[in-house]
Order: sequence, then C-alpha cells, then structure tokens
Amino acid sequence: MQMPPDYLAYLRGDFPAFGDLTCNESDRYFDLWPESDIEQFNTEYEVQKLAPGFLAFATNGGGELYVFNQTGQIFELPCIGMDSRYASLLAESWGEFESRIKKTGEQAAP
Repeated sequence: MQMPPDYLAYLRGDFPAFGDLTCNESDRYFDLWPESDIEQFNTEYEVQKLAPGFLAFATNGGGELYVFNQTGQIFELPCIGMDSRYASLLAESWGEFESRIKKTGEQAAP
C-alpha cells in the first residue's frame, strides 16, 4: 500500500514529528514514525495480517496506532485486539489530520 504523497512531503520536511492534535473537542498525542521504519513497524505489529487494508504510520503513545486506508483516510486502531472493525475514523485525509496538529504554544482543549 502506498502512503499519500502529501504525507511523505510532510515527513521529508521540517515539521513536528510528534505533539498534540485537536480531535472532537479533546486532544490526542501523535508520534510519527520515520519513513524508513514504517515497513518494519507494520511487520512487527502484523498490521496486514490483523487489519488488512490498513498501513500504520504513527502511534498515539497510548496503545493505538494511526493508520491509512487505501483511500488515504486516517483511522485510530487499537494495538490490543487489533481488527479492522475496531478502526475509528479520525480524518478524511492527511491534510485534515495535519490541520489538527497544534502549533507550539497553543492551549489544550478544555
């Protein structure tokens, strides 16, 4: 599965690889994996076996992965009990996900 080109451009730029995002009136942490580690981490987490059709690219640091589906939508997927049916939509695209990344100094959601 291919990663969206705008995501790859982000990874290759000088942008935050970890931090907070605002989602549904709450904040979530994200930690993007280096491009060179994505294939290895997907193999180690057995993503293709346990949740076919997804490609993991990050973690929330709390037991869930951030994954792309084949159309570029982004889902949160639990590591324990990993199964495609437990994936919850987080963003329609990388652009939407990126727009939720909090800038340094932004206040946390109440």
